[in-house]
Amino acid sequence: MPRYDPKDVRVLVTGASKGIGFSIAKYLEAKNYFVIGTSRSPDKAIKENPGIKFPLHALDLADENSISNFASEVGETYHEINVLINNAGNAVVGPLESMATEDLRKQFEVNFFGTHQLIVSLLPILRTQDLAKIINIGSFGGRVALPFQVPYSASKAALAIYSDGLGMELKDSGIQVSLIEPGDVKTRFHEGRHFTQGYYLDPRAQKAVEIMRRDEENGFNPIKIAKRVEKIIKSRNPKPRYVVDWKYGTLARLLRILPTKLTNKIVAKMYGL
Repeated sequence: MPRYDPKDVRVLVTGASKGIGFSIAKYLEAKNYFVIGTSRSPDKAIKENPGIKFPLHALDLADENSISNFASEVGETYHEINVLINNAGNAVVGPLESMATEDLRKQFEVNFFGTHQLIVSLLPILRTQDLAKIINIGSFGGRVALPFQVPYSASKAALAIYSDGLGMELKDSGIQVSLIEPGDVKTRFHEGRHFTQGYYLDPRAQKAVEIMRRDEENGFNPIKIAKRVEKIIKSRNPKPRYVVDWKYGTLARLLRILPTKLTNKIVAKMYGL
């Protein structure tokens, strides 16, 4: 990678007001990177989190006009972006049999379609850099189906394949694409979950999601993801995919050899089914 000071590297982090995005933004800011963040409600986010010192712009990935306006604003204000970190996302939970198609669409609008539109909108800016990077924050849940949180798993699985394909298509452009697949991370992710009507009528769904919430409370520190992000930024030849934390690295290796039937049985038991 070209030799330059971190302060000359402009990093855009979506969903930077809390959770993983905030940890990434604050860590890189402390390392002297030029950090730009996004939030659906910047003023509210800054009021609730005084630790936000980097510029925070309005962006709603479920709104095409918001994405277009933001991309134009980035070009006019900053002129260049070296690293795009697609972190913003949420989770729709509930039993599939009673889930409205609209709930599935909302999940993919944010976690997949909105991310795609943002990438495409910013590619002209990224192409002007000597060596730019796109880092997508996926999930280990994109490798296995999480019962009663299937829309989230499906959207992250789609993002994983999308990242692989985008990396191949941009190979000759100088833009490198990587995907980070975290497992349970200690954040307030549960507060952002969207609960469908069926969730409140299904004790099994409530039990499974409660286990997820507890696992997240006991998950690893999101700073591990921030450190992985910086390593990718510094790498001349980053890998297409990264799993964070040794436990999930071990699970990823096991998934390569275990039959799907056995994997599903293990996951179901993990969530009380």
